[in-house]
Amino acid sequence: MVFKRLKRKLTSILRPEKDLISFKSPLLKKQGIVLFSYLLEPFKLGVKNVHSNRWECFEIAQIFLKLGFDVDVIDWTDKNFIPSKNYDIIFDIHSNLQRFLHLLGPKTLKILHLTGSYPRYHNQVELAKIEEIRSKKRDVSPQRIIIDLKEIERSIKEANFCSLIGNDITLNTYPKSIRGKFTKINVTSPVLKNVKTKDDFLLEEREFLWFYPNGAALRNLDLLLEIFSKNKNLKLNIVGKVEADFLEAYSKELKLPNINYFDFLDIESQEFKNIIKKCFCFIAPSLSEGISSSAVLCLKLGLFPILSLNTGISLPKESGIILKKCVKEDIEKAILSAYKMDKLKLKKQISVCQKFALKEFSQENFSLAMRDFISKAINNFNKKDGLYEL
Repeated sequence: MVFKRLKRKLTSILRPEKDLISFKSPLLKKQGIVLFSYLLEPFKLGVKNVHSNRWECFEIAQIFLKLGFDVDVIDWTDKNFIPSKNYDIIFDIHSNLQRFLHLLGPKTLKILHLTGSYPRYHNQVELAKIEEIRSKKRDVSPQRIIIDLKEIERSIKEANFCSLIGNDITLNTYPKSIRGKFTKINVTSPVLKNVKTKDDFLLEEREFLWFYPNGAALRNLDLLLEIFSKNKNLKLNIVGKVEADFLEAYSKELKLPNINYFDFLDIESQEFKNIIKKCFCFIAPSLSEGISSSAVLCLKLGLFPILSLNTGISLPKESGIILKKCVKEDIEKAILSAYKMDKLKLKKQISVCQKFALKEFSQENFSLAMRDFISKAINNFNKKDGLYEL
């Protein structure tokens, strides 16, 4: 312990803690101090209504403060920060946890918050998809590969408890031997101002939406472009930042009159609202997610869902379409089935899915689930056990 204290002291001098923000718990009775490795931006610039992780990050820090812990916040991408304090808890979302192991004592509770499928599984499906596109079109680059695979796997192994944004499908991508220390938690979505009501669910135009911030290959946009280029009576709206090499590979399809590409749009912009008005259905054929916050947002907006199993969302019974396989034939069949569905049946299913999403993926539910998880992790922490279960 003397050596660890000396090492922390030296590293704090050599590498000053520039990108760290500290918060004091308002409680008089302090429980300890947490090193919180997630996003620094919400604490510097405020919680913007852009992505659900901004609010979730801020809320988790608030939970620790309300439990009586002081909180030191760093960004998860910060590879230069070296702890100079004796932390009671480290809460990380990636590979900083394993990087700090040599500076943490046996009484430090190690919590890892995971927001996606098992990294090795994720990389495998991404690379397989890239090869599929290369065989059809041209060379495109993988965009969602987890580079520091060994480091994140070590963090998963060394964590005492893991929270996971996902459902059982997501959980089952992880090795069976470690699933016992996982707790599933639902994602949220940005606050919405243009939620559809029953009267707005269906207009005369039945247009489709693909809505993701990035990852065109992983989210099977290539298959949708092939399907809609064949079915020219159907209209597809693409909202999101599509990578340049993918745009070039599918430039012909993207110029078709029934396919509209809008790039990234602010969800509060009038242009995005106009698109949502025309769309009745969104297609989320993702190959790997935790829980797709984009899909959650579309469900809340009041759009009919066509989802892959790997979006991490378990829809209500007999509502929406779940793709058991993300192959072109099945996706096309689902699209045509939704397009031809009876109006009353379609409205009923959209309503059920919307109510489900507004409840299950609410900020209130996230707060309750995360507070319960953190409290149980603290109460059940026992340094002499090899594997921890809640």
